[in-house]
Amino acid sequence: MTFAGLVHQPTPLRLLAGLAPLPAEAEVEFTNLRDLLGLTDGNLSAHLSRLDEAGYVSFLKTVVGRKARTFI
Repeated sequence: MTFAGLVHQPTPLRLLAGLAPLPAEAEVEFTNLRDLLGLTDGNLSAHLSRLDEAGYVSFLKTVVGRKARTFI
């Protein structure tokens, strides 16, 4: 999928625009990104999955204590 085809909707464009200023090694916790953009878990996850498949973002899943945490 082309970049234009991937970000023709507002949500993926907002995601990339919010993440673009960060250094490549920076991480944003999934829940913080969700709350910042006002999205549901499922909606954010679906958009991030498409961006991940295209190579624009990556995930780091970890467990802190007994809580699973996902970083983008």
